[in-house]
Amino acid sequence: MEIYMARLKNGGLNNDGAIYRLGISGPLQITGQPADQSAYIGGTALFTVATFGAAPVFYSGSRTESILPNGGNISGATTATLRIANVTANDAAL
Repeated sequence: MEIYMARLKNGGLNNDGAIYRLGISGPLQITGQPADQSAYIGGTALFTVATFGAAPVFYSGSRTESILPNGGNISGATTATLRIANVTANDAAL
């Protein structure tokens, strides 16, 4: 299995970003990169990556080198769409 990583730069307090790590078997193409997002405090931000190729594809969202777990205001951390609901100032670096 090969591992590919893509860093999402979306500003934030430290200009950090979210990282998607993809574990794949066989050829895969990333056909749509996640776009930068802006959200109001209390709003929702969605980051989606589109892929084409052999399955399985494994997704992992992370923040400053730490893997994001599902729970709290984070969902979809292991899917093609990472959802951050009820955005707070602490989420600015994602």
